[in-house]
Amino acid sequence: MIYVVGSSFNSLAAANAFVNKELDVTILDVGKKSTFQNKQIIKDLLKRNDIYKVIKFINGITRKNTKNYPKVKMNKTNFGSHFYREKLTNDVVEQQLETETSLSYALGGFSNIWGAACLPILKEEMKNWPINYEDLSKHFDEVSKLLNINGENDDLNNFFNFKNYQAYEHGLSSQSKGLLEQLNLKREDLKKSGIYFGRSKLAINNSNNGYKGCVECGLCFHGCPHDLIFNTIDLFNDFIKNKKINYIPNIKVKSFDELNNEVTIYAENLEINKMVEFKGKYLFLGSGSISTMKILMDTLKIKKNITLASKDQYVAPIYLKFKSELDYKQNYNTLSEIFIEVNDNEICENNVHIQIYPFSDIVLSFLPFFKKFFSKYFNFIFRRLMIAQILIPSKFSPLINVTLSEKNSLILKSQKNKTSSKIIKNVIKKINQKKSLGFRILNNLMIKLSIGGSQHLGSSFKMNRDPKIFETDIYGRPFGFKNVHVIDATVLPNLPTATIVFASMSNSLRIAKKVIKKILDNQN
Repeated sequence: MIYVVGSSFNSLAAANAFVNKELDVTILDVGKKSTFQNKQIIKDLLKRNDIYKVIKFINGITRKNTKNYPKVKMNKTNFGSHFYREKLTNDVVEQQLETETSLSYALGGFSNIWGAACLPILKEEMKNWPINYEDLSKHFDEVSKLLNINGENDDLNNFFNFKNYQAYEHGLSSQSKGLLEQLNLKREDLKKSGIYFGRSKLAINNSNNGYKGCVECGLCFHGCPHDLIFNTIDLFNDFIKNKKINYIPNIKVKSFDELNNEVTIYAENLEINKMVEFKGKYLFLGSGSISTMKILMDTLKIKKNITLASKDQYVAPIYLKFKSELDYKQNYNTLSEIFIEVNDNEICENNVHIQIYPFSDIVLSFLPFFKKFFSKYFNFIFRRLMIAQILIPSKFSPLINVTLSEKNSLILKSQKNKTSSKIIKNVIKKINQKKSLGFRILNNLMIKLSIGGSQHLGSSFKMNRDPKIFETDIYGRPFGFKNVHVIDATVLPNLPTATIVFASMSNSLRIAKKVIKKILDNQN
């Protein structure tokens, strides 16, 4: 029996590998579900093509949910539901000091609210890893196919060694069309200065995997009403329906033990409020960076402080140097439309990743004063405004110190890193001095998310070829264990600068396939 904990990206990668080999796998998951009581209302409004009534309705039901996130209002709200980050009564995090992290007990985890952006890890980012780049990259195609990543041939493909993708079935906003035209005019010059760009690679369901495709309703960041943003729930439901896995919800794993090649899992059954045990041959932990870290700390009886890596994230409006044909009443996909990579060793030894978003009602939530004070020129102004999201490598971002309270829950406290602010300053300087880019970053209007606010977290029990008690081996096995494997970002030596899902899923798949080979070899 193989047990997999969690139902988000990394658990799916492992579970899918086991299913493909017809191995007996059980998913243990808290698995909270949303009723999506507002979804049908929104679908009915969309049938009438009344996008403004939809947005008004969403704003009405979500306003109360943003009070805990006053600095940034870019949280996807799934039609007013925050079920994906609802806490349990005995949650693992007791206190956060200058941090803003979340964990999810939802079925599908953070696949319910992510922005669909996907890129592999760069080879240069793995130079200090205990595994080779080829160990990971040989799984890229499979992960790309699993996520149904939409892409096209551009310079980013060669830069990231990215080959397997499906053609886009949705268009670009007039803003992004114009910006890409500007960038392509100076493409070779930009490459020489270490700036690479291309259309965003997105995990979006389309006709390739049986969906109708994007209708460009513009509600992406509120939660796609057509379920087109990739969500692990779809595949897990298919596995359950076809009896390919055994799925047990309402289970919160606390710790584990291993004796005579048998793993015992200690968990709380939330439905009956009792402790239960599960016994099996293998355990794969993919419950998310914070939850997995707590399970490991309790199992290994770690009282000493440990650190959790994060990535700084900045959000700023950008001003287009050309007039776009944007009509703010037109509908379009509002996910990231353009990726830009700044690869300049004088600024940072790793690349800095930028995602460009078109105008949407999300822009207004950032910049309401523009509408208030410049309403006369509203359409003109917003034809020239887009949003840039800038991510700083984890090596140069603040760490989060993790300690245990007297109640045995986690206390998270930020550990500042001034390097991040230097990097963002120099990135903006480089971009704003590059006239051929076709835009400027309005850095005076830039905001920085709270530490951990990007939800790109991990590297608390890093992989090592000779692991110590605070580490795992190259197959994610904690110190002293043979058949327990950690498969989420907890074990990554550092976090990929661009996006985290692709690299973490590739590593999960690598570990799962190693165990599968072992199982099949023993059967033969």
